[in-house]
Amino acid sequence: MPTQPLDLVAGFVVSAIGPVVLISGVGLLILSTTNRLSHLIDRIRYITDQIRKSDERQPELEEQLVVLMQRTRLLRRSLLMYMSCIFLDAATVIMLFVLQLLRIDFGLLIATLFSLSLLALIAGILFFTIDVKHNLDALEIESHRAHPPAARLKKVKRNG
Repeated sequence: MPTQPLDLVAGFVVSAIGPVVLISGVGLLILSTTNRLSHLIDRIRYITDQIRKSDERQPELEEQLVVLMQRTRLLRRSLLMYMSCIFLDAATVIMLFVLQLLRIDFGLLIATLFSLSLLALIAGILFFTIDVKHNLDALEIESHRAHPPAARLKKVKRNG
């Protein structure tokens, strides 16, 4: 069985470094996003249980539930984009290997796959960022309910 020249294998390894590093980084984003999603799911279960146990309507809890469900959809889209990025990156590495092994120059395919993977990464980060914004907005609403702005100002004036 004939062996491939070392420069061919070395060329493949050098070409594959970028996509492989990207896969590793996106894996960390997936880990972070799944942790956020897990916390959301736990919170949704808790609130649903509280609503179910209550004899009266709980509008504040129902409002929280709506916001949490919106956030789960955002995180699910983010995860889908991150996983698409990894899939496209893996396809890029495989195509790099196959095309270099067969000595076929099809750089347009490689560039297209890698560009699509980067677009998927950007979309995933965008969905993640929107989720973070929703989270901060919900936190601000919650803090205003606990301490309305007028009440906080009175406390500051008394203490100041």
